[in-house]
Amino acid sequence: MLGISIKKLYEFSPFKEDDLDGSFFDYSPKLSCRSKEDVEKDITLEELKETLKGCKDSSPGPDGITYSIYKEFWDIVGKYIVDSWNHSLRTGSLPPSHKESVLTLLPKPGKDLREIKNWRPITLTNCDAKIITKALAV
Repeated sequence: MLGISIKKLYEFSPFKEDDLDGSFFDYSPKLSCRSKEDVEKDITLEELKETLKGCKDSSPGPDGITYSIYKEFWDIVGKYIVDSWNHSLRTGSLPPSHKESVLTLLPKPGKDLREIKNWRPITLTNCDAKIITKALAV
């Protein structure tokens, strides 16, 4: 385990900026050149529309907009979502709404809710961001 003992792993140690040596990404998996090109190419309105068809309604993210709303109004909003994503690719900057999520706890049915183990954490992300990431994952 990278030479760290279990005891040391759970010890408190204050974070120091000097601890960052820049090697974190050296150990991360890398995309192939083709995969990198696929992720960085402009996404089309049709790709997102096809992805949206497969999205089942779920809890919305912080903006409150569900998949069913996007399906109903796709002819109006679809172009803006595509343009926004393609702008993000060109500028290298995501809109704030794609950087936010809400973490909430759901109770497990029939359990003692006074115990934290009987709550399930879920993350709610805006559906427009999820439509784009699902399209990219295909």
